[in-house]
Amino acid sequence: MSKSGNNIVLSILEFLWIPLLIGGFFLVREIIGVESTERVVEQVEFSSTVKYTDQLTSGVICYKPEGVNGVVVKNYKVIKKFGNAVSRELIDEEVTREVKNEIKVVGTKPKHDGYCSVEGTYRKRYAQCYGDYSEESKQKAEEQAHICNVSPYNESGCYDTYYSSIYNGTKSCPEIKVEEL
Repeated sequence: MSKSGNNIVLSILEFLWIPLLIGGFFLVREIIGVESTERVVEQVEFSSTVKYTDQLTSGVICYKPEGVNGVVVKNYKVIKKFGNAVSRELIDEEVTREVKNEIKVVGTKPKHDGYCSVEGTYRKRYAQCYGDYSEESKQKAEEQAHICNVSPYNESGCYDTYYSSIYNGTKSCPEIKVEEL
């Protein structure tokens, strides 16, 4: 403030000297203007993106990663006159927690609840499928039946069952990688 500005403030203070003695200090502060700092904490909402994949069975939903709201702390310089804010200026802001946007992964591969099993007797094994089976479970059972038929030994797995929900080529939520979507 210039020297003449200081004189005006001093004139006001001299003029209001008596009220200052009786508690008028607050009146002087409001006439002149009060500068203060205001701290505001804001929450920043995460956004969500939906991706569809045949790596998951239909009806399965995963969040990779789960969304996390961010937090920003903003400091403002506020000038008040007569109790009302006349100006507000952002001084600085600090991100105290980063926003983590989420990806909602939705499975689209048809759900199979059937199964295929290796049946028959020694050297006459075959794949038998039941219900709504997947081609992958049928292929696994046929491969195992062939191994059992050509082996000179009674191989383990010659009476195995291949459930379509396992062999339909889908993954579980932890196995899904965001980079693969």
